[in-house]
Amino acid sequence: MDMTFRDLEKMPLTKLKEYALTIEGINAVHSMKKQALIEEICKIKGIVNAAKQEAEKRKAEARTAIIKLKGERRVMRSERAEKKDTLSAEDKTNLRIQLKKIKRQTRRLSKV
Repeated sequence: MDMTFRDLEKMPLTKLKEYALTIEGINAVHSMKKQALIEEICKIKGIVNAAKQEAEKRKAEARTAIIKLKGERRVMRSERAEKKDTLSAEDKTNLRIQLKKIKRQTRRLSKV
């Protein structure tokens, strides 16, 4: 029987315990809670939780994007500090708006 993580989650606890009894290497099946039983079956059978992997991938991508955006923001702030006296009011406003957009993007990405 070929099972997926989703199939195991949908299965009632009694059927899950019956299925676990047919697998060698799982001890104390009757005392386990459903989530622990699912994790143990997945570990032995090599079943992967695709949704969890996808979420971890998105988090990793978000972290790298945040690091990149923070680097850009740091550069822009240092440029602003260097050119503080030579920038026109309009340029200062545009730079401030750009910095605000980058900050907003990093906040949005951190919620992923």
